[in-house]
Amino acid sequence: MLVDCALQESSQGNTKIVWILIIIFTSWIGAFAYFLF
Repeated sequence: MLVDCALQESSQGNTKIVWILIIIFTSWIGAFAYFLF
């Protein structure tokens, strides 16, 4: 999920950075949330 998030085009300002931080700090919960949204 982290690689997918990093490689995907971001449509809004710092959205990509926020998602990467969520995935790193919350591990599987953040990855699952990114997968859903």
